[in-house]
Amino acid sequence: LIVIIITVGFVAWRYLLPSTPQGLHGTWKGDRAILTWQTVDAVDEYEVFYRRSGSHDTAPWCSKSSGKSVMAEFDVHTGLPYEAYVVAKNWFGSSDRSSKINGCARAPAPTQFTVVCDPTKPLLSLKWNQVSCSVGYVIKRKSAMESDFHIITTIDSSYITQSQDTNIIYGMSYNYMAISLDRSGESDSSLSVVVCPRVPVPNHFAASTPKGLSATVLLNWQAVPNSIAYHIYRRRAEDPIYQNPILLTTLRNPNANSYLDQTVINNVKYIYTIASEDSAGVSLQSTAVVGMGALIAPNNLSAKPVHGNNCIILSWTEVAGALGYRIWRSGGQPSTEKEIGLLSHEYNTKYVDREAKHETAYIYTVQAFDKNTKYGPKSNCVKAIVSKIMPPSERQKTGQKATVPVMMDVRFGDLITENVDAIVVCLLSDELKNKILNAAGHSFSLTFVDAPRCDTNGCFKVSGGLLPCKNIIFVPWKTPAESLDISEQSIRTFITIALQCAQQHKCQTVAFPAVGCGGLGYDVHTVAKAMVSEAYKQKKSNSQTSIEDSTIPLTWEKTSDTYNLRVNVPINSNEGQAVLLDFHRTMTNYDSYSRIIRIERVQNERWFRQYQIHKSEFLRRLQQDTEQRLFHGCAGGESAVKSIVEYGFNRSLAGTKHGKDALLFIEFISIPIFPYLLECFFQIGTAYGLGVYFSSKASESHNYTKLSNIISTGERYMFVCKVLV
Repeated sequence: LIVIIITVGFVAWRYLLPSTPQGLHGTWKGDRAILTWQTVDAVDEYEVFYRRSGSHDTAPWCSKSSGKSVMAEFDVHTGLPYEAYVVAKNWFGSSDRSSKINGCARAPAPTQFTVVCDPTKPLLSLKWNQVSCSVGYVIKRKSAMESDFHIITTIDSSYITQSQDTNIIYGMSYNYMAISLDRSGESDSSLSVVVCPRVPVPNHFAASTPKGLSATVLLNWQAVPNSIAYHIYRRRAEDPIYQNPILLTTLRNPNANSYLDQTVINNVKYIYTIASEDSAGVSLQSTAVVGMGALIAPNNLSAKPVHGNNCIILSWTEVAGALGYRIWRSGGQPSTEKEIGLLSHEYNTKYVDREAKHETAYIYTVQAFDKNTKYGPKSNCVKAIVSKIMPPSERQKTGQKATVPVMMDVRFGDLITENVDAIVVCLLSDELKNKILNAAGHSFSLTFVDAPRCDTNGCFKVSGGLLPCKNIIFVPWKTPAESLDISEQSIRTFITIALQCAQQHKCQTVAFPAVGCGGLGYDVHTVAKAMVSEAYKQKKSNSQTSIEDSTIPLTWEKTSDTYNLRVNVPINSNEGQAVLLDFHRTMTNYDSYSRIIRIERVQNERWFRQYQIHKSEFLRRLQQDTEQRLFHGCAGGESAVKSIVEYGFNRSLAGTKHGKDALLFIEFISIPIFPYLLECFFQIGTAYGLGVYFSSKASESHNYTKLSNIISTGERYMFVCKVLV
């Protein structure tokens, strides 16, 4: 009976206990765990038990009552695994344990993640809100050229909520995300942020006039790290404000912080801006600055006396942008300074004072002027004294007596009218000889007959008689053979004999005829070439003879003994920049071209010498310089360019837009080219002129060369020519 009562009582007690909780579910986030389960009847409270997973019996269970609520919250360590269960309780006791649940609370993702570009340097600033339950953060990045994110920095503190990225390339797109760290490693990530840092405008952009440099503006700025290039723009201050500036140059050196603009006109104000370039394009332009070039004093002025004669040779360094030079002298009686010479060409940097008196001290200065007739400062003074007799020290140094430099110029005129120390007459030319004898007077004819022929070469000198020249040098010349080589050699021999005779008789200026171009019918250009070539040779081989001429420019380049017809001229050189200046100054419709790729110098010696002869004749007849630099567009492509370079223009058709007759020499070919990438931004077509007509403005003939065969390549050919009008 007792057993039965105990059994019945036990069954009744078990029946009165609450049921085991079912449906246990956990939410694990940050440093909190939330458990929920199904409701159990006849419950006074629920108790949750939890501990770290894997601790087994070594760690005690923690417990927390939720009352009659079927939800319980408790703190956990972020990133560590936990296990938990729940039991129900009433007055009679506790239910069985529920099934265990396992979970791990992970750190939440950072919020308010932002990436900001620094406008002054290659730097990105990253910021986010703190995740207090984290142990740190990981920042990941992916560029536009990468397929996966990679870690760029790891932060071991939850309190640090910002970072910087300086390893960036301007113009490259980047994708960033921030990830929280907990004890299990990387947790949730933030939303990704895409940013494309752009290159900033260079700071401290300034323009100044450099000391000691004429027709130059110096531009300075602070280099922008990680930029790939700089674009410099320019326009004249007098241009309308709505007119877009032209691209002056592009510098591909990212470390560049200065540029010399040597294409300016002195005393003209220019407005400059600069922009940086990155892989995504060009930045905005900087604040505009104003620059202006100014004439400088000629440098390296020297005065070399020619002892034994009344000559002092002055020389100096060319001043960029100068149109010519004024030569000043003081000394003698009166001693006040006065202008003694005027050179009207920028390349003339040598002057001979033929009026210096022996044993008199002279002081010289030189002053440059430009096309606006503005004069620059005077050079430093130099002092020179010419002695009547060459000093022994100099005579011992040279081993020769004092001699007069033979000044030689190529010109077209009448030999009889030349006011020089001596004219040269070929004894083979009866026509020229008789003409000279008649013009010199009857008494001169007798002098000619009686003149001694003591020179071993058959060369002799007589006075000029009634002619303007002081002396006449008669030189024999053997009849040249049919071979051109032999005739050129005979011309060279003729020049050598004549110069030796001029030197012997101390003649300072000598005029030569174009030998062989009369009855023999030789080409005047071939003869002129041979004569000038031999004169150069005599200059080099004879230290007593100084020969000046206005023939081949010093900038021309040779291969062996032949001038190359076409030579590339660096765009950034003084020569190239001068051509660009004329082009930009007269090409007003800027949007019709993109840039000039190449400039070539034309070195056709034959046409150049012909032009020089005609130029001298123009000066003699008109008493003024009518030379202009004009544009001619070539619409026929490379084949037409080659033909013009080799054979020249048809002079019978040459003219300006006003229809005047013109003689010309080609100086340069410039070739603007239009890359296909720019076709949608620029109007294709910038050739200049038609046929053999010329214009002083490149923009006037802009629309005349839109031919399909040229548009297909996008190139335009333009000649820049010296023209006598």
